[in-house]
Amino acid sequence: MGITDKIDKYEIRARIIPGLLLCLPVLITIGAVGLDYFNWLTSILGSAFISIVLSYGLSMLLRHGGVDLQQKMYTKWGGAPSTRFLRWSDVNLSDQKKVIIHNKIKKDFKIQLCSKEEESARPKDADRVINDAFDSIREKIRATKKMGRLWEIHNMEYGFYRNFLGSWHWGLILSISGIAILLAIYFYGSNKDIKFLLAVGINIVYGIILSGYALAQGEKNLKHSAEQYVRSVIEAYLSLK
Repeated sequence: MGITDKIDKYEIRARIIPGLLLCLPVLITIGAVGLDYFNWLTSILGSAFISIVLSYGLSMLLRHGGVDLQQKMYTKWGGAPSTRFLRWSDVNLSDQKKVIIHNKIKKDFKIQLCSKEEESARPKDADRVINDAFDSIREKIRATKKMGRLWEIHNMEYGFYRNFLGSWHWGLILSISGIAILLAIYFYGSNKDIKFLLAVGINIVYGIILSGYALAQGEKNLKHSAEQYVRSVIEAYLSLK
């Protein structure tokens, strides 16, 4: 598998799929309207094609929304998981494991992470050294070219949650727009077909589920996937000779 294939896999899972999920209201709305002019197969295929094209365009915006959300979450969480996990003050990893990691980092990259006393006295400097070390760790494991790496799966999972939650409002906007269009066609058009009201109902349910998930469960899943990614990166690094 070449580097292009890996990029494509990440793009699909972390950007294209979230874009498709957020564009479901487009599929519902255009599909319902298209049945007035085409047979069901043509209507479904046409609405699917338009939704895919729109989702690809939306995917270009997803990363920006995801990065903005990521920075807000890092501030709220007290730092990026990759930084927090290697602080002496953090409890996610034992001190014994941190000693092993520190020694390996010093051996591999000639980077000396701060001691407990230095971290307590200069926390920002300690974080900067940790960030430099984690960047080196990430590049080292990316260069191993091993198949089936768990850290890659967790990276794509985190990318999905980050980009989806950073741009979920687009799905809500498309849902509300679809509802408005369908109701306008039903009440002001000549066709009073029940399918328009059914499509309205589906869009309403979609908007409720999307909003409920994003507001109630989204941050929890995002934080869990971010921490899983960091754990898998660390384990992958420690397994390297």
